[in-house]
Amino acid sequence: MKRIALLFLCLVSIGVLAQNPAKKSLTIDDFGSWKILANPIISNDGARIAFEQNPQKGDGLLIVKTGKSTFDTIPRGNKAAFGPENDFIAFSIRQPEDSIRKAKLDKVKKEDMPKDSLGIWVFERNEMRKFPKQKSFKIPEENARWIAFTVEPAPAPKDTTENNSQKKKEKQEGDDLVLFQVETGDTLMFRNVSDWTYAIKGNSVFFSREVKDSTGTVSSLYVFDTSTGQSSKIYSVEGWMKKLTSDEAGNQFAFLFSQDTIIEKAYSLFLGNLNREPEKIVDGYTSGIPVGWTPSENGNINFSQDGTKLFFGTAETPEPAPKDTLLDEEKPKLDIWHWQDLKLQPQQKVEAEREKKRTYLAVFHIDLNRFIQLADPQIRDVTTLQKGNGDFALGYNELPYLRELSWTGTRNRDYYIVDVKSGIKREIADCKSYVRISPQGKYVVWYEPADSSFYARSTDINRLEAISLTKILPVNFYDERNDTPMDPRPYGIAGWSENDRFVYIYDRYDIWKLDPA
Repeated sequence: MKRIALLFLCLVSIGVLAQNPAKKSLTIDDFGSWKILANPIISNDGARIAFEQNPQKGDGLLIVKTGKSTFDTIPRGNKAAFGPENDFIAFSIRQPEDSIRKAKLDKVKKEDMPKDSLGIWVFERNEMRKFPKQKSFKIPEENARWIAFTVEPAPAPKDTTENNSQKKKEKQEGDDLVLFQVETGDTLMFRNVSDWTYAIKGNSVFFSREVKDSTGTVSSLYVFDTSTGQSSKIYSVEGWMKKLTSDEAGNQFAFLFSQDTIIEKAYSLFLGNLNREPEKIVDGYTSGIPVGWTPSENGNINFSQDGTKLFFGTAETPEPAPKDTLLDEEKPKLDIWHWQDLKLQPQQKVEAEREKKRTYLAVFHIDLNRFIQLADPQIRDVTTLQKGNGDFALGYNELPYLRELSWTGTRNRDYYIVDVKSGIKREIADCKSYVRISPQGKYVVWYEPADSSFYARSTDINRLEAISLTKILPVNFYDERNDTPMDPRPYGIAGWSENDRFVYIYDRYDIWKLDPA
């Protein structure tokens, strides 16, 4: 009887197993069906969200949630941004992947490849507009009455009055700048725009044009007032403008300018405002600039948030390449490596072009009419605070530790407090990594791998002792799941309280409020 019961149980078990077959193994086809949710954004009022749903291969979707259970999909949408007043969403629309693949197979030139479009969805009118061949678009952080974007210029109309011998190929310089008015849906277009910028507060759009003739190139600067919808020319001069930028309010503007006709141009920095023509403020002869240096076209130009400082990059004045009679293939080419080089040869090759374009941060104090060089070939990297408003900056020198980086994997540096008003540098920490400076510039905080602790030090010259912030705390502030042959990285710093009173530091699960004093 027991044997019969045991046999019955075995048969039942076999039946159950037969009804639950083994799970299917993953294959490459399964991987291809997975989708990735990317680039989520939320409107300022929290009423709408948007994100991309992209397959491993193929065309994705931009999904916009406009209600509690309402989702709208836009094929091939990406790089979306909501308007600051929550009244629209703008996004790029990729070309179908099949079209791009076919163009590549046909060896179509890069400039002739299928171009993205710009999509604008105005919620109040439920209006969707699309603009082909867009290159870039910008939305201000406030007062987005207009959306600004550039598109490839349309071909110049053919002149049918000329015969074949008289016709000449015409190349249109610059792009078409289009301004889309959100409220009405109207558009304005400015042709042959070589450079442009949109003020963060949305009050002004500045743009420049270049006109070439037999005598030279004339650059003109214009401003578009977004409140009146009117544009006006504010400056015109023979030469080349580059790196046009404005302050947040859209009242001040700056650009690089050169009248050199050679490729390797030496630039000067110009500054102006809506009530005054621009004037040259920095060139190669300005007091305080290193000998043989000028403002560089390879650096960025930015106003501080309060508009009192103008930051830009300087570098050695470019020299024209010497003329010779040798063909390129006749010139010897040789890579020389030495075992005491600061960087490995493959790294040198990868970074060669970037190093050629390296610039060094400088600042012009507008109210004081004073130039200060902040970075130099020794302290090559300087980071400003409080969106440029701070009186101090953090600089570092990594040169003494570059060789050991290739075998230690730790990017140690010597850190300096840089006085933005005078350019004076004072060392605050040596041979450290993971260093941060507080927003007001009162404290420096760093992580010490040797004892897995965070430390703080005042930037006050009379209080240079370092204090441990986390050594006595009963938790770990480093990545406990690290499985690489190197010191684990810290979880990091979450931020600071007002006036640098406290610093907030992560452990694996919590945030700790610590006193750096």
